[in-house]
Amino acid sequence: MLALLRIPNVRLLVIAQALGMSASSFGALLGGIIGTRIAPDPRYATLPAALAIVGIALASVPVALMMRRLGRRAGFSLAAAVATAGALLAAIAVQQENFWLFSASSLLVGVNLAATQQYRFAVTENVRVEDMPRAVSLVLMGTLAAALLGPFLANNATAAAGLSRDAAAYISLAAVQGIAMLMLLKYRDVKEVEAAVKKTGRPFRAIVGDRGFVIAAAAAAVGFGVMTFLMTATPIAMHVMDGHALTHTATVIQLHIAAMYLPSLFSGALIRRFGELWMIRAGIAITLGCIALAFTGRGVMHYALALVLLGLGWNFLFVAGTTLLARTHRPEERFRAQAANEFVVFATSAAASLAAGFVVHASGWEFMLLLSVAPLVLLLMLTLFNRRYQFETSH
Repeated sequence: MLALLRIPNVRLLVIAQALGMSASSFGALLGGIIGTRIAPDPRYATLPAALAIVGIALASVPVALMMRRLGRRAGFSLAAAVATAGALLAAIAVQQENFWLFSASSLLVGVNLAATQQYRFAVTENVRVEDMPRAVSLVLMGTLAAALLGPFLANNATAAAGLSRDAAAYISLAAVQGIAMLMLLKYRDVKEVEAAVKKTGRPFRAIVGDRGFVIAAAAAAVGFGVMTFLMTATPIAMHVMDGHALTHTATVIQLHIAAMYLPSLFSGALIRRFGELWMIRAGIAITLGCIALAFTGRGVMHYALALVLLGLGWNFLFVAGTTLLARTHRPEERFRAQAANEFVVFATSAAASLAAGFVVHASGWEFMLLLSVAPLVLLLMLTLFNRRYQFETSH
């Protein structure tokens, strides 16, 4: 898998993933905590974090279509510039304790997160078909560095030059996003892709009606939705409600994000061996195991182990869904298929994130766990009722 790093675009996308996705782990740790402090109502605490995901959902289609017209290089670098501006705006909002400005800044950060989600599609354009699962896994591995970098920036900022500690943290995040923008200017668009998008392809309805597309999008959407629902509420449940230290909460989030991406070392190989549908089912089983474990207690260890399982289940669902999606459309259809997939995935994730703050405050952590079971069971039923498609996509 590491041999793919010899390809310049692949290497660039892995590094850009590490820098760009640091905004996600950064926001997962600080977003809800700052929101709780400055929100006019505690139930709005997760609104800024949720709006980052709303930004992904709203930007997913425009970003994909912009790349179809202008190319990956222009789309990626422009989105990183927007994230830089968003982080600077967040610093101003936090300094002034302006909750609504802080929430608006999250939308801008979400635009770049929509673009970083396209990195896993872009990397498949630079490798052979048989290398796609490993290439996708390699790009997602870049987020392991982001899992450390984001919380590091959030935890180690110091008040300086009249800025509060949290405002200084957002300044450092803006610097990281600016570096990513400069790096992405070196990306080279793949000529074969530029030529393919000029063709028409099938009607949009036929693309999204393909059974493979439905399963792929459902796997990624359920995986991301359940993961976001529980992860967004974890800092509030741990730090605000259960009184665990911020350092312990940060460690749990870091472990969770590491568990999301570290399995990419082997999940691509497992997909090649067993096929996408079996990996999706394994992801469902692991996520249900996370929920069962979380019911056993609310100590730091309970949260940590449950969030590790949540990350592992997400990885299997997301990587398998991505590689399946890459084989359900023709080259000239890729931007429309990818845009539709991203909208479904991140609209689901945005709704889950928006609901998380309200549900955890109104009904508690255990009720959130119960709610998470239903979509997993429905996804399992979808895969079981597609045995014929399983045979067609087996490796």
